[in-house]
Amino acid sequence: MVPGQDNVASGKKPSLEGLDALKTNGFKTVLYLHAVDADLSAAKETVEKRGLKFVALPVTPTNLGAASKTFAEQLKDATSKPLFVYDVDGIRAGTLWYLQFRKVEMLSDEVARIRAGTLGLNDASASREYESFWQATQEQLAKR
Repeated sequence: MVPGQDNVASGKKPSLEGLDALKTNGFKTVLYLHAVDADLSAAKETVEKRGLKFVALPVTPTNLGAASKTFAEQLKDATSKPLFVYDVDGIRAGTLWYLQFRKVEMLSDEVARIRAGTLGLNDASASREYESFWQATQEQLAKR
């Protein structure tokens, strides 16, 4: 569960057993944060077969502002909860959580990094993709 978020959990892509556990534990919605070119058909089918609602949100450095707004709206939607948020490698989830903590919850950089770090934000690998997301994140923060 995500501290400070009512009925929201976040993690990596769940296994089949993980999806079954989400259903058993009363989760209603699975939010998949993905690359624009990701094939959603298998994920959608697998989630919906378990009676869970599947929501897909494309997240890229170029659409980060719009994606973070949609993400914040999804977190507020009581009809979707309990909600499980995931991505494949943590970059998209960590980035959106960091922006949520900074822009919506108004947390400091240090606190937001720590909280988002447990949810996927990790600059240890510092890949080119991570660097693109981090630059876009800083541009979003400069706009407020």
